[in-house]
Amino acid sequence: MSEIAQYLYPEDIDQSRVDYFKDILTGTLGDVYWTGAWADYVGGDDTTARIRLNELLTAMVNAAEFQIM
Repeated sequence: MSEIAQYLYPEDIDQSRVDYFKDILTGTLGDVYWTGAWADYVGGDDTTARIRLNELLTAMVNAAEFQIM
């Protein structure tokens, strides 16, 4: 999350924002969900990973931090 934020935002985001964006990526299922989605992606099925990443990037671009630029 922090690495993506470095590319999108002019300033570092705090941990609460990292957690907020991580929740968008993982949903209520946490890290296990994303680990499975990424394993599927590596195995050739990018459906879940693509949906979650699209939702994450949409949220990050629509966040106030992005509007500072």
